[in-house]
Amino acid sequence: MMKKLFVVILAVALLLCAAALAEETKAKVKGEIVDGSYVIRIPDENGDLGWLADDMAQDDSVVKLAKAGLEGNEFVIQYDPTGDGEVSVGARHYIGIACNEYLTWDLSVKDGKVTEVTGGSYTASPDPETFDPYLVGEYESADGMAGMTVAKNEGGRAWDVDMSGALTQGGYVFKTTIYYDCELDRFVYDKGKTWNVEITESGEAPELGEATIAGQTGAFFFTGNPADMILTWQRDEDSENTVDFQRKDAPVAIDLGQSGLYLKEELLEGMDLIRTQIAGWEGVELHSIRYAGDENCTEENLAWLNEHESAEGKTYTQCALFQTNFHTPAESSKLALDLDFEYEDYGWWLAREDGGSWALVDAGY
Repeated sequence: MMKKLFVVILAVALLLCAAALAEETKAKVKGEIVDGSYVIRIPDENGDLGWLADDMAQDDSVVKLAKAGLEGNEFVIQYDPTGDGEVSVGARHYIGIACNEYLTWDLSVKDGKVTEVTGGSYTASPDPETFDPYLVGEYESADGMAGMTVAKNEGGRAWDVDMSGALTQGGYVFKTTIYYDCELDRFVYDKGKTWNVEITESGEAPELGEATIAGQTGAFFFTGNPADMILTWQRDEDSENTVDFQRKDAPVAIDLGQSGLYLKEELLEGMDLIRTQIAGWEGVELHSIRYAGDENCTEENLAWLNEHESAEGKTYTQCALFQTNFHTPAESSKLALDLDFEYEDYGWWLAREDGGSWALVDAGY
């Protein structure tokens, strides 16, 4: 139930990029056991102090961070043994606030000495151009009360975000710069600034002055697929404080609504099932799809869906109603629908068993 096509495409790009960088990094990064300690040397020709090492401050750690810092053109890390057992240590490189390289090593410690390095990993952010075709553009919130533009930052591996709220709903402007964090798999920001905008007597918004709130932190993350993806703004660490944005040029309008029952990924999975069904209807043009709300997920509706022929041998425990707007072709010999007609709020009932995937059980008015 995780992100679908976009994640598949992005994951391939990440893997290809990381694989190439991993080989290059492995050739340069040196790790060795020295007098029972583990010493890591990472080339750092810029001397930017962008590297941070795991401090291993936990009481149950079997190693401690003895040193971490620049020595000439290398960032040197040393872990000294403090007990026996297995442990993973790591080093992260940051550009601004985002981790763009993350290395780990798996160590075995016995008799007060590091005796073996059994594994490890390397993760790196892809080239920013990987994201540009998907990220840069104009967005609008599902309720139309907020808009957003994302532009490439000329300074490098970053993007500038300009978000604004409707004046009729208490206008605001929020500006920040986001960076992709390869460890968190999302776009992070800090020092975002918010301006509260008041309507003047002439009805025009005044020019921006000093930001009313500064120093906000948060993140943006994708769900959906490249054509119709949702870019969700999450302020701070509050997972409830989010706003969903969709590209204005998306071919299909998506409305996830507000659900206390299902995650966005679960609703998008249901939408993908419906889109696949409509894609088989030759000549039909899908305009929008929306989740009809938790209030439809009643015991009565669930019992009704379990009575369908398609439910034979199954016991559905969850259900969801989606509604679509689409237009049928002027000519067709196969569709059991009115021709050249705009269908609105055409319903799709989905259900699933515990731990199962969504199944299409009923559709129509």
